[in-house]
Order: sequence, then C-alpha cells, then structure tokens
Amino acid sequence: MTLREIVKKPKFILKGLATHIPTTVAQYLPRHETQFAGLGARTEERQYDSMNDYARSCYTNWLRVLVSLDDNGVHGPFKCVGELGPGDTIGTALCAILSGSNKCFALDIVPTISLSKYSNAEMLEEIITLFKNREPIPDDSEFPKNIPKLSSYEFPSHILTDELLTHSLSDARLKELRELVRSFETESTAPNTGSLSIKYLVPWNSSENLDTYANEMDLIVSYAVMEHVDDVQKVYNDQWHLLKDGGTIAHAMDFKCHHTAGLWNGHWTYSDLTWKIIYGRCAYLINRWPHSWHIHAMTNIFTVLCDEVNTKESTLLRNDLAATFRGISDSDLVTHTAFIAGNKLPRRGKDSDIAIS
Repeated sequence: MTLREIVKKPKFILKGLATHIPTTVAQYLPRHETQFAGLGARTEERQYDSMNDYARSCYTNWLRVLVSLDDNGVHGPFKCVGELGPGDTIGTALCAILSGSNKCFALDIVPTISLSKYSNAEMLEEIITLFKNREPIPDDSEFPKNIPKLSSYEFPSHILTDELLTHSLSDARLKELRELVRSFETESTAPNTGSLSIKYLVPWNSSENLDTYANEMDLIVSYAVMEHVDDVQKVYNDQWHLLKDGGTIAHAMDFKCHHTAGLWNGHWTYSDLTWKIIYGRCAYLINRWPHSWHIHAMTNIFTVLCDEVNTKESTLLRNDLAATFRGISDSDLVTHTAFIAGNKLPRRGKDSDIAIS
C-alpha cells in the first residue's frame, strides 16, 4: 500500500468516530459531508453559484440521458418518470414534464427536497427558458464530471421535436405546471388535479408505495445515487417492481471513495471491520460496490442496454485489496464512473436476488 494511504488512514477513521460524538466536540475533528448524516443538507461548497448553474446541471443530466437512451433504441417521450435521490429540488421532474412526461415521482429515502437555497419555482423558470431557446446541451467544458459523454451536444431536436415542444411548452400546460410547483412548494406534495402530477415518495420503497405504484413508471433515472444505497440488490428489485413491462432504468454511477481514503479507489483496501468504523453512524455513505457487481445484480431482471465506463489510473496492487474485493477484475479496479441503462425483463423464478461474494 502507498505511503499516502497509510499516513492518511487515521483521518478517515476519525471521520467515522466523529459520528458517535456530540457535535460540540466532533466539530473539531475531520467529519464526513453533512449530507451523509441523513438530513440531506449539503455543505456550502456543494451549492451552485447561481440558480442558472443549478438549472443547467439538471438540464444537461436529463438531456444526456435522453440522447444516450435514444442512441440505444429507447425512445421517448416517457409518460411517467421516477428519479432516485432527487436531491434538493425537483429539477429532473421539471425537465421530464417539459420533455413530454405527464407524471413524475421524486423517490427519496430521507426528505431532502426544498433544502436548497433555490426554490423549485425559480428552477422551473430557468428550465423553461432553456427549453424554449433550444439551448445546446451543456458539455464537458462546463460540466466535466457529468455522464454519459455524448458525441454531440447540440440540442436533440430529433428527440424533442418542434411538435412535441409546442405541446409541452404551451401556455395552458405551463400554467398548470406553475400551479403544480407552487402547490409542491407549500405542501411538499402536488395534488393530481389536472393532466400533470408530481409525487414525492419518502421512503420511496416502503411496502405501501411499492404496492400502490407497481408497474406504473416508464423510466427511472438517477445521478450519483446507486453508489450510496445500502441494499443494492433490493433497490434494483424495487425499481423492477415500479416499472412497467419493458420499462427502463438509467443510472450514472460514481465508484470513487467519496473522501473516505487517500486514493480514489482506496476504499477497496479497507477490511469490513475498518469500513464499519469509517462508516460510523452515517445514515448512508457509500456501499463500495464496484462496477461489475452492479451488472451482475441486474442480470436476472434487466437486459443491459448500455454500459459506458470511464477509467482512471490505479496505483493499488492486488495485494493491497481487502479480502472482500480481492477477486474484483482489473477493469473494476480502474473504473471510476459508469452510465448503465437496462430494460425490465419478466422475473425468472420466485426470487432473483443475487448474492455477491
């Protein structure tokens, strides 16, 4: 193991120990990001510089997914869309409705919506302007970390046609959407009184919600969320349950250490006991699943349509890896992000859960 990793290890152990100590003392110790405490709050440096930047981030994330899915044979518009881990606003839901969706679900484990310093009403006006102007998709010069990467960042007029946008941006539809968002801001949920609806489900995968909204969604997306869920296989199974037959999942994933190690993939060197200490009492941190485990978990219930991986040099030796990860592939060791999409399959057998070892 590198000297850097050895020297920095105590810092990350302190982060975990700090979760057991009252804030009056823990504030003087290294700590995990506040969002991992489970309250959804972001540290100040995670906030965007302006409402426009935040809206453009939602816009590029959504359009990149639409283009990539279209390139892989999955064509919208998607009438019912869910987003795992929406974060501080319903920006993705707003982009989806302006792209032709009628119903959207923000799917969360802990309540985070409206914790942003920006309102959803402000977000909506910014996003409307982007769609009305047919703005090009913000590219890697503006958002270098966002995935999937595209061959062209021109506005996807072959997907969002003039006919579609004339309908989705009509005065009557925008009026209804604005009223919907105002209701959402005050009630934390939006009533389904017209042709459009936005529902905020917390926790999204409760048995009640899974039963109520089974087989309802056409598309479920997430951006840097699947690396944070604890029971990964259950989350894939629950998404399968919510999707219509042939429905699609599309997830941008980040496999890096999230400031829990000195090297970007150093979290795979920790024993299970050491990781338990570093994890501490966080409501959620990262699950440490490498890329191939996600593909394996999807196999029985989804057809993998798209698997775009991005790699980064690794200085770890195989002997540096903890026993849990000693068997991961050389490809896993250098894969730091991936965009994975899949279509729902009929369930094979009574139970499709896959044990990863």
